Amino acid sequence: MARKLRTNVTVHRRDEHGDPTGESVTVGPDHDLSQPEYAWVEDAITNPDVWEDSAEDSPRPPDPGNSGGVADAEKATGDSPPPKVGKGSGQDAWVAYAKAHGVHPAEGDKREDIIAALDAAGVRTE
Repeated sequence: MARKLRTNVTVHRRDEHGDPTGESVTVGPDHDLSQPEYAWVEDAITNPDVWEDSAEDSPRPPDPGNSGGVADAEKATGDSPPPKVGKGSGQDAWVAYAKAHGVHPAEGDKREDIIAALDAAGVRTE
């Protein structure tokens, strides 16, 4: 049985090398992640706070054999930043990326402020 999300999440698909494929999907509590079209999604979500289940029920590690899985551990932790322009480059994506890397933007910070804070913390932004 697939896990249940507590919030909406935009997930970016990656190939077997951890590189973005350009495909993304937004899923949430109303989506049935056990459906075949979402087979790669659960493995691609690295933020444990988006799941309904308890903290001791940790997510499965990515399966490198799965077309949505990520081969190396660095990429599996979500180390690829959002794009700076175009689809997926909005402030919400940067806030989520920052929080996932221990950088907590102040209320009112603009996207550029968040990127600067990530740079200052040594977190990859390119």
